[in-house]
Amino acid sequence: MLKERKIVLIDYENIQPKSVVSLADKNCAVYIFTGKTQVKMPIELAVSMQDLGSKGKYIITNHNGKNALDFHIAYYVGKITEELKDEKLSFCVISKDKGYDGLISFLKSNKISIARYSDVESVFASTKANISVNTKTTTKKAENCISKESIDEKVKKVTIHLNQNPNSKPKTESGLRNKILHGFGTAFSGSDATEIINFMKKQKIITIKNKKVSYQISKKIVQSNEKKSDEVFNEDIERAEKYLRILGMPISAPRNPFVI
Repeated sequence: MLKERKIVLIDYENIQPKSVVSLADKNCAVYIFTGKTQVKMPIELAVSMQDLGSKGKYIITNHNGKNALDFHIAYYVGKITEELKDEKLSFCVISKDKGYDGLISFLKSNKISIARYSDVESVFASTKANISVNTKTTTKKAENCISKESIDEKVKKVTIHLNQNPNSKPKTESGLRNKILHGFGTAFSGSDATEIINFMKKQKIITIKNKKVSYQISKKIVQSNEKKSDEVFNEDIERAEKYLRILGMPISAPRNPFVI
């Protein structure tokens, strides 16, 4: 049985790890993708990459702009898959950019093992260790994860849910706050709830008078958000298909994760 080999692809424009020493002595290869304007790198990171020998490589792109590194990472996934087709590979994209998720979903549909991580240390994190953390720690991690979302993403979740469930809209400010904290399947923090409500008031999505809430959720808000999700997914599909075709790899139609 082949031992799985991890291919770690670091989006250095998005994540700047201080070191990759946690990947030393592991069955993996590390690629750091940088833009042409990124001319500085911490000495600790450079040394830890050097210690990896031939398993550590830098990929310097000559192009700037949106999705510049995305294209290169998508290409190298296909390139490495073809070059090491006799090995059992698992790709690990290190980035907090959720724009990769549509691409990753597409590659998974083509039987490529790949996942996105928010930091290098998570790649070989022990499942047992993650399970053993206490409830307080788990809740804190969930809050930290949610807080990384933009206010637009947070409000989108709330407005879409309220639009789809018009009969369950809270009638009071305290009820809406409680709904945000406990009714959306994710553990929004107290500061998240305050931020969301204030933003909704500012955008005139809600009006609060004498602690009573009235809603003005425009269908355009929900439709525009759904359209953006579809557009992002389709852009990822087009990029992935382009590089898979270059490599002559088979392509199967993926399921759009934004369509229920």
